[in-house]
Amino acid sequence: MNKYKFSIIILLSLTIFSQCTVKTTQKLGNQQEENFDVFLEKFLTDSTFQMSRIVFPVKGLPAGANKSNIENNYSWKKEDWDIHIKIDYKKDGYKRILQIDNKIIREQLIHPQGWFLERRFKNIHNKWFLIYYAASNSISLMK
Repeated sequence: MNKYKFSIIILLSLTIFSQCTVKTTQKLGNQQEENFDVFLEKFLTDSTFQMSRIVFPVKGLPAGANKSNIENNYSWKKEDWDIHIKIDYKKDGYKRILQIDNKIIREQLIHPQGWFLERRFKNIHNKWFLIYYAASNSISLMK
């Protein structure tokens, strides 16, 4: 009888252990998506982190772009990149527009003096990356 009880205890222990392992694996395999606001704060305050979260070459537009830049699909290269810093949008007079569409966040900053800039971020494997950047340009270029 003792052998029988011991076998049942072992069998139950193995069953419980195997279920715990499966649940742990499922949790690790289903990582939580990175919070965009936390990401953006670090992106704008940590230059090393910023460079690690840019997919070069980055499509976009240089400052003062013209139609040639648009027609030739301008891209930023790593060696041409200027580190982005955190600014106070309201204090500096920007209107900030965020659009979210299919794991892409489009951030537009529009200044009342008639110019804008745009950044696009994409969620890749639950982490945010910059995939597009249009530097300061005339709002008329947007049309």
